[in-house]
Amino acid sequence: MVAVFIKDALRAHLQSLVSFDGLGYSEPKENTLRCAASTLWFECAYSQSGSKQRKYTEALRGLPSYINIPFYDNDIEGLMYAIGYEGVEPVGLYWDLCGEILAEAF
Repeated sequence: MVAVFIKDALRAHLQSLVSFDGLGYSEPKENTLRCAASTLWFECAYSQSGSKQRKYTEALRGLPSYINIPFYDNDIEGLMYAIGYEGVEPVGLYWDLCGEILAEAF
């Protein structure tokens, strides 16, 4: 089980990366995880198979433009270790936690 502080730190980091500014959406959107989760769900996550968390995890790997998340393994490892993760295989955990965080936000 992952320490709560790792998930909280990753949630705060993801929140800091959300921006809909200048992307041309017809209605203004708030730069929040909830808005990102809602937008992602309606744009593509609903069509994926599996649990809500898995749908978000897979949709995030499509790199939506409004959440500038780390994508490359070395960037993900650097982030996970910077926020205090000390275990092995941080990349898989990162994607799982990102999906879980967005599923909880929406």
